[in-house]
Amino acid sequence: MKKCFLLLGFALLINLGYSQTTNTEKIIQFLGQEKYEDAAINNPGLIIYLEAKLQYGYKVVDFNPTRMPNYSILLEVPSKIYGNVSVDEFLVHYEMDSFNFLNYQYPCKEDENLYFKLGNTGKAIIIYSNEFVNSNSRY
Repeated sequence: MKKCFLLLGFALLINLGYSQTTNTEKIIQFLGQEKYEDAAINNPGLIIYLEAKLQYGYKVVDFNPTRMPNYSILLEVPSKIYGNVSVDEFLVHYEMDSFNFLNYQYPCKEDENLYFKLGNTGKAIIIYSNEFVNSNSRY
């Protein structure tokens, strides 16, 4: 009986390890396989930038109007894959291991962070500037 539980636990751990989507897979999902392969050869800086965008391009936080000077309110989030999704649906996607920020179409500024209150959820998303993302990329 102990052996069965041990095997079941091991199988679950292996399954959990495979359920996470890597940044490379997320970039391929965003660009498509052909464009990814072309960029890997001809424009590796794009791949590096997109990796940094996935890691440093955004942050979902508790909404705090005193720390977010010029925020906008979003009721829907445009998505390349899902169309417009409600902020509640966006937050459900955000909690998933397979969440891919690149599939959502937030505006971005070169040298200024943007703040969006996510409806009445009590959450906000910070979209970091391209300058910040670039300073965190590994060129």
